[in-house]
Amino acid sequence: MLDSYIQNSGVKSILAVPLLHRGYQIGLIYLENKSIEGCFTQDRVHLIRMISTQAALSVVNARLYAEMEQKVAARTLEAEQKMAQLEAVNKQREREIVDRQCEIILFSYLICVFANDLNSRMEAEMFLIKEQALETSRLKSRFLANMSQYGVF
Repeated sequence: MLDSYIQNSGVKSILAVPLLHRGYQIGLIYLENKSIEGCFTQDRVHLIRMISTQAALSVVNARLYAEMEQKVAARTLEAEQKMAQLEAVNKQREREIVDRQCEIILFSYLICVFANDLNSRMEAEMFLIKEQALETSRLKSRFLANMSQYGVF
């Protein structure tokens, strides 16, 4: 029982050689000739089998390369996502630092205002104390002068 394709296409010679890698079939080389019957001699079959070995290695290498490319792409995407997350965290930290710096500057300003106000009050108090001391000294001098005038001393 022949395949309808082979019956209808006029194929006179067919060769199918499996692509084997470590005992597993990973592909197939299919050759047909519509002109000559028996064109695939033992030498040609041997040559095709040698080529099939190299072809099998090429297929395996291509698959491994494709897998590696997929892994690299996945890891690159993962690294880019992590980098984006880190950049977002870094920006948040920078904003927090700026906020803390603003708080420190405001707090420092308030301390300066408080210290300046305290200093002004102390200067005013010192001025009043000096005035009171001068007034007390004048009163004392007057008192002593009056006392010596009346002969108390």
